[in-house]
Amino acid sequence: MPNIQTQRPDISDRHGSAMSFCLVLLIVALGSYAAAQPKIHSFTPTTGIVGTTVTIVGSSFSPVAGNNIVYFGAVRGMETSATTTEIIVSVPSGATYAPITVTTGGLTAYSRQTFNVTFTGQGGIDSTSFAPRLDVNTALGPWNLAIGDLNGDGKPDIVATTNGSIS
Repeated sequence: MPNIQTQRPDISDRHGSAMSFCLVLLIVALGSYAAAQPKIHSFTPTTGIVGTTVTIVGSSFSPVAGNNIVYFGAVRGMETSATTTEIIVSVPSGATYAPITVTTGGLTAYSRQTFNVTFTGQGGIDSTSFAPRLDVNTALGPWNLAIGDLNGDGKPDIVATTNGSIS
């Protein structure tokens, strides 16, 4: 049987293993920075009307406003400023009662508490407090409903599934 030797490329210089160690350390450090999971520790206030300024406190946020994707339930909020530990964002029109989410670098954090959008009207809620009714027909009657901003227009969209189809 022939003797086959495998040769490894030599990437060291007179500093040898020190250079290799530094290269490995740099790769690990960059990889852990890029994959840092954002976390939401708290936010204030916990209730408010559309347009309320909310401060989200956490870790591993992007310090560049606009690089963090913040959702209030079904709709994206607009950041006004950001650091690695704090995001300032306005409650968008169409926000729903749900946890706040922050997505940075493809990783998403969820708040433990929900944000409660409050009503801006004077007095009680009546038929004039809402947009006109819109009826949508489905094949057999809705089985499940989901809400989210499917097309990125800033408005919540509703998906209804029926037994065997999607409307």
